[in-house]
Amino acid sequence: MRKLLLLSIMLTLTLTPQFDLIGQNIQSEFESYAQVRDSLDALYDLEKYGEAIDLIKSVEGIFPEDDFELTRSHALFCRKAGLYEECMNVFEAGHKKGYFYFIIPRMKRYEPFAGFERFTAIVGEDARLRKKALEKSKTIMEIQIPVDYSSKKKYPLLIVLHGGGSSIERAKSNWKSEKLDNEFIVAFFQSYMHQDLITFGWRTSDPRAREDIKKLSAQIVKDYSIDTEKIVIGGISAGGSMAFDLAINDIIPVNGVFGVCPGKPQEFAEENIEAAKSRDVKAYILGGERDYYLIKQKEMADAFDWSGLDYKQVVLDEHGHDYPEDFSKWIDIALEFLVQTERSL
Repeated sequence: MRKLLLLSIMLTLTLTPQFDLIGQNIQSEFESYAQVRDSLDALYDLEKYGEAIDLIKSVEGIFPEDDFELTRSHALFCRKAGLYEECMNVFEAGHKKGYFYFIIPRMKRYEPFAGFERFTAIVGEDARLRKKALEKSKTIMEIQIPVDYSSKKKYPLLIVLHGGGSSIERAKSNWKSEKLDNEFIVAFFQSYMHQDLITFGWRTSDPRAREDIKKLSAQIVKDYSIDTEKIVIGGISAGGSMAFDLAINDIIPVNGVFGVCPGKPQEFAEENIEAAKSRDVKAYILGGERDYYLIKQKEMADAFDWSGLDYKQVVLDEHGHDYPEDFSKWIDIALEFLVQTERSL
């Protein structure tokens, strides 16, 4: 779908250079914000930042539930286009609505703003709004039960942690497979730790996150028919790092851990790895040869080799820090290695 949309926009720009891509006729065709998002993604790939800004302005107010995401995209395209004053205008207008954007001055993306006097106030207001949100936020979960679920049967459990700057909804859209649909109870966890208004992150060794996950995991075992000998925790990127943190350091009882492009947890002591081995914890690491966390994954693999912990590491050719297109296949492969289910016996 993304490739077809990109090709469509490329053809429009190539064959009709005078045509207003963001004109009224195109605007009227958007039936959902998802279509707007896809168009913005395609324009980003084409580096058509000005056209993207025009599109954003043309749909303002049409999708109120997605207003924050639209303002965030507006700020992104302004920054990419070098329109720093307009970008700060977007931030200030958003702050008046209670929005916050995770504006951290030390991030490379914000280096061009250092010379603007009002940027300091923008950073301060963004931090204030985020701090206020963190005081009220909670770690939450959503449960997905298998087809034909029966309380009379025990099911393996997969706990999924989203990546940094992500959410439950994004995780749910990626963690799908035949095995999950039919054999597993899946618990999607969302961190309390806001990044911006609608995305969240994990930090390994975080006492609050550890305690929240411990309580929620215990609640799942209490409320659902779980085979406690077949519990796996998994995640991507920061979520993968957190999954290894929880598994290796025995924060929650698990039998396997599945990291997709994970980093290495802050606490990764030899004695804790040996203890995990004694509990028969197994690990599966899926990454890419272009993943910037690959060196950390190799460090973990070396530690597992040394300790004798049972694990597998897969490094995909030409792949970076993201889900592979055939991720559903890798979910089922990893789960077959980590825990044996009825169909794999």
